[in-house]
Amino acid sequence: MPRRSTKLSLPPAVSLRTWCLQITEGRERAKARGVKLGRKPKLIEHQKREAIRLRDRLGEQVREIARSYNVSHSTISRLAVFSK
Repeated sequence: MPRRSTKLSLPPAVSLRTWCLQITEGRERAKARGVKLGRKPKLIEHQKREAIRLRDRLGEQVREIARSYNVSHSTISRLAVFSK
């Protein structure tokens, strides 16, 4: 199996600095148009609040809550960090 290169391959006429500036400018233009960047959340706000309520007030197990929302238990556990 051929080994993959981990080096960034740029066209010969483009310097790394120019390439980085183009990427940055493109992201800024997208943000100005209202484009949301990044990964979409697994749970919407209502689901997050409900999962926190189930875990904290009703004492339901994290793995059971995660199974009901079809996410990993880590996703539910992380809610504690951001909810406080």
